[in-house]
Amino acid sequence: MAQYFTCVVSQRQTSITNQFVTCLIGIIAWIPLAAFADEMAIERHVDELLRVVSPDVGYSTWFSGSGFLPYPESEQLGTFIIGATQRSSSDALKKIVEQGAASVPVLLKHIDDPRKINLPEMTAGGIVWMAFPDEYDFNEVTRPQPPRDVNRGSFLETPGQHPNSHSLTIGDLCFVALGQIVNRKFSATRYQPTGGIIVNSPTYSERLRTAIIADWEGLTVEKHKQSLIDDFRHPDYASRREGAYLRLSFYYPNTVEELVVEEFSKPTYDAAVVADFCQDMLYKSNSANERQSLYEQFIKEHGEVYASGVEDQLFEDLYYLEATEEKRVNPPLTAFSNQPRELLIQLFHKPTTIRSDQRPFVQTAEQLERSNLIRTLIHDDSKKIGDLVKQLYLKSPDDDYVAPDCLRCLANRGYGEFLVEQLEKIELSNHETNSLHSSYIDAVSISRDTLVREKLYQIALNTVNEDYFMFALPAFERDQDEVVLQTARKLLAGLPAETDRGLALLTMIRDRFPKEAKDVFVSFLEPKTTGRIETMCRVLWYGHPLGSEVLSPFLEDERELHGFIKPIRVRNRVREALRNGESEK
Repeated sequence: MAQYFTCVVSQRQTSITNQFVTCLIGIIAWIPLAAFADEMAIERHVDELLRVVSPDVGYSTWFSGSGFLPYPESEQLGTFIIGATQRSSSDALKKIVEQGAASVPVLLKHIDDPRKINLPEMTAGGIVWMAFPDEYDFNEVTRPQPPRDVNRGSFLETPGQHPNSHSLTIGDLCFVALGQIVNRKFSATRYQPTGGIIVNSPTYSERLRTAIIADWEGLTVEKHKQSLIDDFRHPDYASRREGAYLRLSFYYPNTVEELVVEEFSKPTYDAAVVADFCQDMLYKSNSANERQSLYEQFIKEHGEVYASGVEDQLFEDLYYLEATEEKRVNPPLTAFSNQPRELLIQLFHKPTTIRSDQRPFVQTAEQLERSNLIRTLIHDDSKKIGDLVKQLYLKSPDDDYVAPDCLRCLANRGYGEFLVEQLEKIELSNHETNSLHSSYIDAVSISRDTLVREKLYQIALNTVNEDYFMFALPAFERDQDEVVLQTARKLLAGLPAETDRGLALLTMIRDRFPKEAKDVFVSFLEPKTTGRIETMCRVLWYGHPLGSEVLSPFLEDERELHGFIKPIRVRNRVREALRNGESEK
């Protein structure tokens, strides 16, 4: 019996052990299979890049800019050709970016992929020039030694060394996607004023490709997270920190609160005050004793935090001084000569060999940069951050920069009753727009809080101010279009006969209510005043089908329009609008 029992137990233990081993093998097998499945999905998205048919930030010849694809509102255009900013984001590129560090090995694998995407070849010729400088963005604080053989400048290459055409490739878009993930402004192509196309193609340039692989090969999730944290804590410029926040909030949201609270603990200074002091006082004095006295008095009046502001400004100016000395800028700098270097040596005890690339990392923050960071903080739900931002707002509720940015941040976190209290300050019966109050409405309009949206709705219904109405429009749902149109008509009807207002309302009606637009436009023009005709020309400037029908009655109008550099008659302005419309077709 004992022997039988022992045998049964032994068999049962063996069965359990086998089950455990089988389960463990399944788990171990699942991990690489899951990773393999993710890799295959990313590979499919890379192949889908072949179908890209529209330019976007990072691969355009018409504009340049920045942004983070998972957050569309973060996009900011830099330089661009007026009227040539049409673009659409690639869904495949966005999906690659959303995978974060997991996408990087696949992107590096395809960084030399020569397959051409479905965009026209770009060519130089005539007034259009092309350069291949291998621009490679990096954080100059966390990496003081620049990568080799890249960032050569647009005019340092031998003429004829590079082709005069380029077709965007899969590898080029992988370069753009990598920059999106790791917080680097990697642009495969971009516009450069005037008439320039800058090409940074890893499929064309082995030097660029080498730098990319050297920096990002072997990137793990932990290394990626730490790199973004370093960008936030030690940025080489303000936008680097903002970009780090966007990516941390998306990939590693648990890191955000500590970093932002830490940043908010730093004192701030006004860079404009510092710049004026340096330009108008320090640089105009040739006496070392007087400079010392001026500096000490300035710090006494504004506080010790401004010392780091002055030092930072001097390093900034030293950079441009060095560029002039090394003939890297044309025309040369004339606002100052050697003062930045002299003052760094005298006031901050720097060596006579001091250079701008030895600029220290300051433990203070510039007020406008702090405000811009606050404006970016809409992708986390930290109440601690929200409460700190609320305190900052209450210190400066009338500041045109800080106050709206604080309200925008709070609108993403709730704070409904508090936001409604701020909106109560707006005088709805005032025809003259208070720009601060317009900014209040605009900032708060992103809120989904019921109290806030009801308040915005009431502002839109009851204000006589066109700007306030337009900024409050997000409070209306699409099934409330009839109310929107009626309210817009009422506002237009309340305008004086001779007015230059109404542009925003009429443009909104043109785009949102095409069937009703003609009736509204004709009614608006009934007073036949020059201001209203000029406004309608601007509304219909780009070839709207109603242009000739609405504006043709004024083709023989000899009255003169005001507000132009050169005299212009109504008939000529109308013809310009109609002719411009024809050229757009």
